[in-house]
Amino acid sequence: MSLSNWLTLGAVLAGSAAAASPVTIEGFATPESVVLTDTAAFVSNIGAQLDPFSHDGDGFISKLGLDGSVANLHAINGLDSPKGLTVLNGTLYVADIDRILGFDLTTMAQVFNAQVPGDAPMLLNAIEPMGDTLLVSDTLRSTLYSLAPDTGTYTELATGIDGANGITWNAEQNAATIAGVGADFGGSTMYRWSPTEGLSQIPDAPFGFLDGIVTLDDQTVLVSDWHQFDPVPGDIYAVNTANGETKQLDLGTTVRAPADFAYDAANGKIWVPQMHDGRVSIIDLPTE
Repeated sequence: MSLSNWLTLGAVLAGSAAAASPVTIEGFATPESVVLTDTAAFVSNIGAQLDPFSHDGDGFISKLGLDGSVANLHAINGLDSPKGLTVLNGTLYVADIDRILGFDLTTMAQVFNAQVPGDAPMLLNAIEPMGDTLLVSDTLRSTLYSLAPDTGTYTELATGIDGANGITWNAEQNAATIAGVGADFGGSTMYRWSPTEGLSQIPDAPFGFLDGIVTLDDQTVLVSDWHQFDPVPGDIYAVNTANGETKQLDLGTTVRAPADFAYDAANGKIWVPQMHDGRVSIIDLPTE
């Protein structure tokens, strides 16, 4: 992104309110992640309690229309504490504590199950396509993996990502940006990983209870910050991945516990799951 375009974006984000009131969908059970397809939105629900480690079987995935209407609140049932979602080659993938599951988008039948190896505590969190493979974050192990959908094989790509959480992949830069929450959930910052350059910390990036992250343009990401685990108003920032320059978005509404949100680039909207409040809000990004 050119400097002039970055400055223009900064002025927009800093000085303008959202164009319209958000659409808010209620009735979820600790919603953690949203992913969009051409025809639907899917939301992962951890369950009745905000317990990301519980093997209790009360987690589920909801299917929504792109207008926010609930097509099927319990489209997929029987999960434990599902978090990150992504879609690749007709399959909906979900991170569920110590495994990645895959479901056929047409039938919702399970077609994939890959258990993460090892006995150490683990918390698979976010998933992101990287070509025909998947990037997966492990918050407790502070690790980034790749996962091959054809074999179910995990490959460790990087360690030392303090509380690795949200991931976004930029194909043009051939690099991923990772948001950290802290391995002890005490806060962290942002990292960059590429197959050629390895892992580095983004200079001057924000430190916080960071969660969801999406690519906005060639050099800018949007990242959510809870600020703390307790239910307080959170924020979403635009961050320049080259130098860490950060702008707070004025969303025109309050978002608490903003987790793994989705970006609808065609319509300039973000879908933000708010875990503490059991809701998902569809919010216009600020415009001139």
